[in-house]
Amino acid sequence: QFPEGMYFEDIPVAFALDCKANRVAVVRSIGYRWRIRTSGASTTQSFANRKNLTDKIAMIERLMSWVDAEVGDAGVRRAVELKALTVDFTVYLNAMNDFSDEQAADYVDLIAGFVERNIAPERLREVQLKERQVFHDVLARDVDHLRRVVNYKRANYATAPIVTSGEAPVMVLSSDIFTIPDRDAGRELENVPPRCQVDAVETGEGKMVLRGHLYTRRISMPNVGDQRIRAWLYNEESGERRELPAKPIEFHTLTVEQGTMVNCDDYRTYRYNYDGTGFEVSLDFFALGLSERFMGANFVILGFENRFFAGECIVRGARKAAKAKAKGFAADVTLAPADR
Repeated sequence: QFPEGMYFEDIPVAFALDCKANRVAVVRSIGYRWRIRTSGASTTQSFANRKNLTDKIAMIERLMSWVDAEVGDAGVRRAVELKALTVDFTVYLNAMNDFSDEQAADYVDLIAGFVERNIAPERLREVQLKERQVFHDVLARDVDHLRRVVNYKRANYATAPIVTSGEAPVMVLSSDIFTIPDRDAGRELENVPPRCQVDAVETGEGKMVLRGHLYTRRISMPNVGDQRIRAWLYNEESGERRELPAKPIEFHTLTVEQGTMVNCDDYRTYRYNYDGTGFEVSLDFFALGLSERFMGANFVILGFENRFFAGECIVRGARKAAKAKAKGFAADVTLAPADR
């Protein structure tokens, strides 16, 4: 049951219900709305209220105790620990500059105590670089340096250059701010979706060819063979996937437009080559048993794999391309970037 008189009382209960359920269904309708009061009176958004943090810690520890006793699965426990490090305390740590020195020190001590009691040391090595530095400062109870890290993250982190050291991507960051020696940016890139866009479309004789690009900013892919490409036509109503002919191709526009970055920390110019990030996907409507107005419940998924990471993404602009062709637009259409 929900713990009485506690904030975040749903943390241990919702997870336990999910674990105990014999069947879980995913529905597309929006049946839950989260209201955040602009007045600041919202219980869960009142970060300056100490009870907000102490109750959250108590509820997470209650959940951890339940997982250990009732689930007994190391993978589930690991997931709960990682969520605590990457989600549950982020809002408090990012607000350090809004608190008084005394309150900031109190919050840091509370979070550090939680980490010391509940988080396996190896878990701290699994999170992103910015989180490794943040919790390094938290465990050292170094509020002043933690505040500097928070400010740096907001201003410069998302645009910090990435260089390759051996087989690992490494971020170029201020050594005054990021004092930990490990600069491996692999975890950062795992959570950064690549940018994917259809740039041109050709149709004729019941076929369509989509050409575009798929890249991750600050990661060079100069050669066509640097990235492997697969594609599927996916029906979101039936869940069916059908593989499509796909191949990587050269794409030089990105290198010209976005291949240079000047770092604010060392004033060096970093250059990136995206020439190998192009792709080509072919759709044969007759072979697929579809009409050219096929995009009602279907869209194209692109799979990618390179030396740093692998994943899938929706091809941006594919719906728009198909609809434009079905309405009889010219054969060669250059698409504007689609909204995410």
